[in-house]
Amino acid sequence: MTLKMIDVGLAPYMGLPDNLNVAEFNRVLNVSEECHPMTKIAALLHSEDEMLDFHKRVKLSAYERDLGIFIIQHRHSVSSDPHPLRLYQNLLLFSKLKANQMREYINELLRR
Repeated sequence: MTLKMIDVGLAPYMGLPDNLNVAEFNRVLNVSEECHPMTKIAALLHSEDEMLDFHKRVKLSAYERDLGIFIIQHRHSVSSDPHPLRLYQNLLLFSKLKANQMREYINELLRR
């Protein structure tokens, strides 16, 4: 349904930018339908700046904003690392966030 709304030009009225990453969004939908809605929205966006602009328009919660930024920052490093487990361990170990919150972020990153 989201794709149809984007096709008919409703994206700017939903707070999304004009140039959306539809290919990444389709990939995320095909991989997992049980991911957090913010994971799906982050898939549509190209950069952290677009996420912050989206946050300004729709007033996301701090958790949703941070989750979206985290996914955008780390979505490409996951597929390029030959030892992905080490990346997740380092993210969890060296994060300034609480361990439970970082674990949730990493789980969402793995679902996509």
